[in-house]
Amino acid sequence: MTDSEENTNQDMIKNYLEKNLSGELFNQLLSSADEKLLKNIIDYVSENLENPELTVEGMSKKLGLSRNHLHRKLKSLTGQSPVKFIKAIRMSYAAHLLSTEKWSVSEVGYKVGYNTPSYFSSSFTAHFGMPPTTYMEKNTYPTTP
Repeated sequence: MTDSEENTNQDMIKNYLEKNLSGELFNQLLSSADEKLLKNIIDYVSENLENPELTVEGMSKKLGLSRNHLHRKLKSLTGQSPVKFIKAIRMSYAAHLLSTEKWSVSEVGYKVGYNTPSYFSSSFTAHFGMPPTTYMEKNTYPTTP
């Protein structure tokens, strides 16, 4: 089945459901499936966060979707491509780890799947607009006595 045939089938199914189910039920079914897919994507990324070999191809294979279908679906759900989505999760978790002050910048980089501390630092700086060390200084959690 070609992509255009798949899209046509999806459109036909969507139109049928919209016409034959109440709008609320249709939206619940749609969002339920989308939420499940998004949860599966987040779970996969979380499980493989430390793996520098984490790829969109591996993720699509694990989820049972083609790379193109995963890209289209994730883009429609989050507004981000799979590569940017993975990076956003990595950066978010890195920021959290840096805020706890339990690990060095290098250790955090390795924990979120970067092979080299310099590449992690440059990616972090591009994402947050400040180097990881500056982020640590400005965003540490208060310690309790």
